[in-house]
Amino acid sequence: MSEVDEMVALLPPHFKKITVAITKETLTILYKLHKCGFLNSKETVKVIFVDSISYEDFMKVISYFRNIEKLTLEFLKVYPDVIHYPNEEFKIAKSIKFIKIRIYRLFLEEIRMESVIQLFTRPNTIFIDLYQDIESLDSKTNLENFLTRNLKNFCIGFNIALQKESYNASYFTKIFDFNLIKRLKMDFISVKSNYLDSYEFLKSFIFLKNLVFKNIKLTNKLFHAILCSPRLISVWFDMFKVSEETNIDEIHTYNESIIYIGFKDLIGSPNENLFYFLNRNISLKFIYFRLHDHQTLKNSEALLNKRINDLHPRNSRKLPQLKSISYENISEISNHTLFSVLYVFSYFLNLENITELKYHIGSLCPDDIQIFSKLKTLRYLELSVQRKYRELDTLLKILQLNIKNTIFKLDILVDKFEISEIQSILNFKKLKVLEVGIRSKDSNDKKLLKLLFNLNICRIDLYILEKSEYSYMNFSKKTKIYNDL
Repeated sequence: MSEVDEMVALLPPHFKKITVAITKETLTILYKLHKCGFLNSKETVKVIFVDSISYEDFMKVISYFRNIEKLTLEFLKVYPDVIHYPNEEFKIAKSIKFIKIRIYRLFLEEIRMESVIQLFTRPNTIFIDLYQDIESLDSKTNLENFLTRNLKNFCIGFNIALQKESYNASYFTKIFDFNLIKRLKMDFISVKSNYLDSYEFLKSFIFLKNLVFKNIKLTNKLFHAILCSPRLISVWFDMFKVSEETNIDEIHTYNESIIYIGFKDLIGSPNENLFYFLNRNISLKFIYFRLHDHQTLKNSEALLNKRINDLHPRNSRKLPQLKSISYENISEISNHTLFSVLYVFSYFLNLENITELKYHIGSLCPDDIQIFSKLKTLRYLELSVQRKYRELDTLLKILQLNIKNTIFKLDILVDKFEISEIQSILNFKKLKVLEVGIRSKDSNDKKLLKLLFNLNICRIDLYILEKSEYSYMNFSKKTKIYNDL
């Protein structure tokens, strides 16, 4: 039996969804799945084409999905010989009720208009999610080709690089079908002040669910537009800064649809309005926050600490009930943390019922103990601490709290452990999966870590960490420690 046959034989027979990544070398895997009837009963199939494949291979793959209800084709690269196929041959997929095509790089200028029209002959069945950035004032290449080929009638996701400070809905009518767009990414890198005069046009996107902003300055008008979007589910900010003139008190609106908000790479320092904005999303469940301060180290540390510590939360509506927090501080000065970000979050959000916490920080502080003591249902904790202050025993006190009775998976990275901290981990009652890493290469510290092999759990991995070259806070799990006593 070949390796492919063995892999197929080990797959469980009953599940509704399957995702397969296809390269030129792995086409035989999909053929095996088809031959043994494995694809016949699946309702949803996602196929990721890692490489560009030939027209013949593409049509062969499509022929495997006669009985699939929902098919997603994800192309990391697309070439004309894949897109250009006769309409009569596509009838083999007539039974498919929904086809989504996700494209990361589309060479539009090389594709003849007739070829694209032939591909999209079944309205309301085939949809395109285009991840290639299109410039808003580009009249010669990608945007022109996108418009002349009538792709807007099938596009549900779009990346656009804005280049001026003012847009209205009529401008975007030329590019989008407002009734189709569900995902929109807007890059402000070429906009003079990194923000727009108005965001009223966002109201025209009736079914918009996922919104991404990159290289943007956050303003009152933007916050208001987001809070007034009734169908948004997730909002992501990448490379952002907060306007000093922002005042969330001027906005008397709450959003009831957004459940996920992500912040990545803050430029400058936050102010209280960023946290009040989170508070205004009353259905919020998931937060991702990666802080990366680009200012000089000395000034950014002082300013950041002052801004956070000077917050004075006011009474508001019922706090959003969070389920998951992922916070990462990769600032070079993060090992001098003087405040608890979780403590700040707790003013604006209810953290008591979170089930997942990823907390990558410079150091723990006493306020962290107070927050961890209130966590009732935490099941997964990923904790990375750059420096422990031994005299505070903060980590030890946290490990001895009620979380020892609830955590199912623990992933913890520190400089080194004390014997009391190891003993506390040994007392975790529901622990099934444990990953532990230390920076210390001292033989005594390694021996201490091996005490964790006494745990009766499903999986345990112990590592010696090595510092990344590009980030003070980023470590990789390089050397694995084995129980070779």
